[in-house]
Amino acid sequence: MNMYKIAVFLKVSVSDVKMQSDGTVEFYSSGGQYPASKWLIPQYDVIHLNPLESLKMEYIVNVEKEMPGGGYSGAVAFQIYDKQNDQVSGKKFGSMVSLNVLADGITTGGSIASFTMPRLQYKEPIKFGFLLQNNGNANLAASGKIVFTDIFGREVDTFQTGNLTVLSNTSRQFDFTWTDAPLFGIYRARVQLSNAMRQDNQMTSNAFLIYLPWQKVLPVLIIGMAALAAFLLRKYGKYFTLPEKVKVAVNAVQTKTLAMVNGPKPRKKRKT
Repeated sequence: MNMYKIAVFLKVSVSDVKMQSDGTVEFYSSGGQYPASKWLIPQYDVIHLNPLESLKMEYIVNVEKEMPGGGYSGAVAFQIYDKQNDQVSGKKFGSMVSLNVLADGITTGGSIASFTMPRLQYKEPIKFGFLLQNNGNANLAASGKIVFTDIFGREVDTFQTGNLTVLSNTSRQFDFTWTDAPLFGIYRARVQLSNAMRQDNQMTSNAFLIYLPWQKVLPVLIIGMAALAAFLLRKYGKYFTLPEKVKVAVNAVQTKTLAMVNGPKPRKKRKT
């Protein structure tokens, strides 16, 4: 889609791509035997877009019989194009295309190299992630879920990872955020992923978290301690005599505690 307020021409090209561990894609020109330009063919060479206009463009993937088994990656790239002067400007942007050639020599398999999560957390949100390693020469496509359980093994939350892509012989970091953690406790996070090309390649990893959100726990503790003090005073107060200042303090805490629980009283309307 053209997000500019003016019409633009875009030069269409094919680039090889590299993906960094954080998912950043880098365009480059490969000098190998099978660069992306040899097997990826876009529908257009130049496209014209009016303001806010979008265009669906198709492409052809041409796999030669001689191509070795393994993963290939490329991109249909675009650049701002000055048609009159035949010049391009600005950085390339585009859509990545990954290809697996199912022929002799292909290998596939993935593993979770590391799972990072804080051991002790005092406030939300809880950030965690894992490094997915592609151990084969095929492009890895994995999906699954992340399950949080308490110390009794009861499930408290689940994340669907969506489709995770890692190019051949590389690794990639995937990060997530947990914002719906219960009040406090000890939790185990378990990643469970499946390889789309190999159902026997199940990837799992675990991490543990102690969650103590003091902002949430402190009011509960104050209310509980005040209620306990009031109960002990009523039941056992006749066996001992408290100083008058202590009684006043306990009554004040009890009054504030009830106000926190019940909320402010509604104001009475004046008669007119």
